[in-house]
Amino acid sequence: HIQHVPRSLIVRYAGLHRAQIPGHGLQYFSVMVSVFDPSCAVHETFDVKGSTLHRRSKDGESIGKDENWMDAGLRLRLPEDIRHQIREAHEQDSALLASHHVMDYSLLIGIHHRDRATQHADAPASSSSAPATNALAPSSALQAEGTDDLYFVGLIDFLIGFGIKKTGRA
Repeated sequence: HIQHVPRSLIVRYAGLHRAQIPGHGLQYFSVMVSVFDPSCAVHETFDVKGSTLHRRSKDGESIGKDENWMDAGLRLRLPEDIRHQIREAHEQDSALLASHHVMDYSLLIGIHHRDRATQHADAPASSSSAPATNALAPSSALQAEGTDDLYFVGLIDFLIGFGIKKTGRA
């Protein structure tokens, strides 16, 4: 799928592991390639699902959810050609996930505000320049249209089980 859909937003897994933890038994964990570029400070982060039912961050949480995104009047402001490519990739990604009976996942969105990065003297010099390209990342930075912001986006949480509790919310 990744070879056929170069703009795929599906996060890349670097490994699936298991470890024997004293007192906890056998534990399984995965390592994913970050959606974000470590050379760019991410000033705002959102985990959106396309639902507003119980989708507002709680006090003290740093990651916004669907209701926070909508209340802030945010949207991905992309040039038409890039918007078309991202929408097409998302549709193909969704079809792949649906073919494997995966219906619960999130779109992780990180926003880097270049104007904020240049205002802070303690920010790394690279934070105000274009990010490095990470060939394993779901997508490289997307330049916002009409602002100097950069977006980092990727589909995450698709390996999380969909149990009775979530079935009742769907």
